[in-house]
This record gives sequence, structure tokens and C-alpha cells, in this order.
Amino acid sequence: QYARDHYGADDAAHMAKVHLRLEEFGPQYVGARGTVECASNGFKWFWEGQDPMLKHEPNLAAGRPSERRFPELDAMVQDLTDRGVKAAAAGRQHAATQYHDLAMTIHWLVRRARVGLAIWGEKAPLEQRLREAEESFWQGQTGETRKAAAAVLAELEKLDFRSAMQALASTCRTRGELGMLTTANARYGRYYATFVQRIAYILGKPLPEARGCGAWTGPEVTTVFLVPNSVPGKEPVVFDAVLLPKKATVFAVELTRLDDPQRPTERLGFERLGGAYHRATFAPGTRGTWAWRLTADGKPASAALGTTNGVVCRE
Repeated sequence: QYARDHYGADDAAHMAKVHLRLEEFGPQYVGARGTVECASNGFKWFWEGQDPMLKHEPNLAAGRPSERRFPELDAMVQDLTDRGVKAAAAGRQHAATQYHDLAMTIHWLVRRARVGLAIWGEKAPLEQRLREAEESFWQGQTGETRKAAAAVLAELEKLDFRSAMQALASTCRTRGELGMLTTANARYGRYYATFVQRIAYILGKPLPEARGCGAWTGPEVTTVFLVPNSVPGKEPVVFDAVLLPKKATVFAVELTRLDDPQRPTERLGFERLGGAYHRATFAPGTRGTWAWRLTADGKPASAALGTTNGVVCRE
């Protein structure tokens, strides 16, 4: 029934099998467990313990992954992405969003795992190679050492950790999800950036693109938080927005009075508070009910998948 509700009758049987297969791979693909990145005893890329409660191989949210699963998971990402595109073209926006989020979650987890296997811990292959290069560099063997460091960088960039972070970001639509993204950036992102900085030290030049801090290249993300969704009396309504457009765009909130159709549509501009974070404040001055939508250059704007809309109710 879950698959039917979220993906539609035609895809229900297939998606039920997909979710059951992901459950075999562990909670990290279908739910939260073992969020080691939030642990207070220090960050670890992978959780090393065993879980006797699981009948299959442990694969918690931070469990050391089984590499033989990656090809199957990569194929799932492609299949889900294709189904999401078809659903969006057919106007099935809820299903399209579900496909997108599941595909990007798997993409994030697999890319993150591949990077971790390459750089986390003394036995990780790229960590070993970089340490050898560092030792040679400290001994004054600059020429060969820089070639070795450049080779490590080339292998690291093939893992494309930037796309992993952007995949995770594209699924974030609530404050809690943005908090998760912040944690991932501060933990996994910072460890990755530190690894890149070690390479940069040997090469003698900054590597901003390798650290992933260049311009946003992912799909347009327009996420709006209505704070709150119901307000008493004549209190203002605040729209907090995370706007990561592909190009410079003028965003606004359009409000239409539902209980007074003759009233003209109101348009509120956003104030940029910092980074991609924006805010617009609506002070209606009277009780009533309004519908709202996000616009870009005067046209309805899309969220990661689907139009951002909702209703503001005044009691």
C-alpha cells in the first residue's frame, strides 16, 4: 500500500520490491539508525561494530559498506531517476519527488561510502599513498612527491564527492533536513576538505574546486519554510527560503486572498540574510485566508521537484 500511495498503481509492485531490497541492505537506505556523525565521542566515517540483531550483514547509517553492493545501488539510482523524469512529465509530482529523493539519498550514501573507503583510516588506499607522499615531501623529494600527490588528487576527484553533497542538499525541504545537511557538511565535508588541503600543501597551491566550494552546479533548489503556518490575531507571517538557482533570478512570494477574490494579488520580495538564506515577511493587517506560491521572475517557481505552494490561515 505504501508503494501504491507514493508511486502510483502502475509502479507499486516494482517499487515494493525496491524498498524490500533496500531493507536487506540496511536501515541507512530506508530509515535512520546509527547516525555516528552526530556522536559526541568524536567523528568516525564508518561504524565498526557488529549488530547481532540483524540477520543479514550489518549496514547501519554509518556501517562499513559492502563494495559488491555498489553496482546494484548505482543501477537503482539510474532506474529511479528515469522513473522520476517520466512521473514529472506525466504531472505526477508527488511520485516524481519520491523517486528523486530516494535516488539522491542512495547516490549520497554510495558516493559517501566510496570516498570514505578511499580516505578514512590508516589502511585506506588514498590515505596510505598520501602519507607516503608527505613523508617524501618532508625529506625534500619535491618533484616526485608532487607527482604522487597529483595522482592521489586525480583518483579522489573521480569519486566526485561534490555530487554526493549536492544530491543530499537536493532532498532537503525542512529545517530538520537542513540541519542534517549542515552536520554532513561539518563532519564528512570538513574531513574531506582537510584531506584535500594536505594534497594542496604538497602541490604548493590552493585547490578550491577539489574542495567543492565552487559555484552551485546542481539542479535548482527552492525550498520555502512558512513560519508559522497559522498565526493568531494580526501577527506577521515569515517566509524563510533557501534559494540555490542556476542563475541570478528575482524570487518573490505571491499571496492571493481566498475569502476575498476581488482583492489584488500581493507580491513580497525576499531579503537576503546570508548565503542562500532569504526571508520575506507578510503583515496582512486583518484576519483572513491566503494562498501563496513562490515565483521566479514573475513565473511560478519549482522546488527540487514540484511547485512550492500552500495556504496561510488566519484564525
